[in-house]
Amino acid sequence: MSLSTDAARSDFILAAALLVIGPLALTIVAAPVEVLTDTAITSNPWVILGLILVVAVAFPRWLTIVRGDGLSGFSLDGEPSMLGPGLVLAVPILAAYVATQWAPLGPDVAPLGPVDALLGRLSPTVVPSPTVSESVSVGLVDRIFQASTIFVLFAASAALWSFMVGRARRGFDSPDRSVTQALRTYGMISAGLALVIGGLWSLVSDFGRPIVVLANVAALVAVILLADRMIGAAPTTTRATFIGPVIILAYLQIQGGSLDLAFNAYAAALSAGHLVAFGALIQARKTAWAALPMLLATAWIPGCSTLLHWGTGLGNPGC
Repeated sequence: MSLSTDAARSDFILAAALLVIGPLALTIVAAPVEVLTDTAITSNPWVILGLILVVAVAFPRWLTIVRGDGLSGFSLDGEPSMLGPGLVLAVPILAAYVATQWAPLGPDVAPLGPVDALLGRLSPTVVPSPTVSESVSVGLVDRIFQASTIFVLFAASAALWSFMVGRARRGFDSPDRSVTQALRTYGMISAGLALVIGGLWSLVSDFGRPIVVLANVAALVAVILLADRMIGAAPTTTRATFIGPVIILAYLQIQGGSLDLAFNAYAAALSAGHLVAFGALIQARKTAWAALPMLLATAWIPGCSTLLHWGTGLGNPGC
């Protein structure tokens, strides 16, 4: 079924609006309950994961059902065998995290081994913390939560941004430019902003570590360069295909992250660069399958490259 320009534009605006209004609506609805029961609902991590699933997965899926475009609305109607490019792009992201966790990060933080670092978000639940001398017993609920976090962040990032990229491409008229040109321009701008903002933040913040910022930016540059080589002679696209989703992502990261706005801006710049690479691959390969392993890598590690932070990230070892 062919999707009209007006319908695509309407879907993009509706999805963006729910991303902005969803957390506010939850706060308003939960406020009386929190007062009466003295229970923190909006800060409950399980509630946050549920909210992400609703606004980033369920609502876009409902829109694709209404429009009748099914999985093609997420650019997932291609062959799942086209995972190769994403696997290559996942390597710099994982390598940067493993390298920075393997090296000593300070007098009070012992390094993780490479195998432990590769466990990513599962590491605190599978391996005792390296900063304590005694084994830490972790309950089944903690293990389930860490695994659920990986699944939700991956599923939400894949569903939301593939949907937003596709709807922005169809719904907004803007000057055409080649996919490679857009990737180089917007990707390197994101990397530059991440380097400047992250570098300044790491020098003044108790959580900041310059070596980790440099590793994250280097990984982003590697992702952009590798994606550029994979795309080759790509077709033209529109500026809105990249700028629209990046603006929404930046808003979510800055407004919905931690209380440290400088950190949020640094994380937003890193995430924006990876989103640009993700969007470029979708445009060039005509399917989101090609970039899904990269999104899984950003969700797997507790770092700043995740395309949906929403209150997570500050103090994470990968930031």
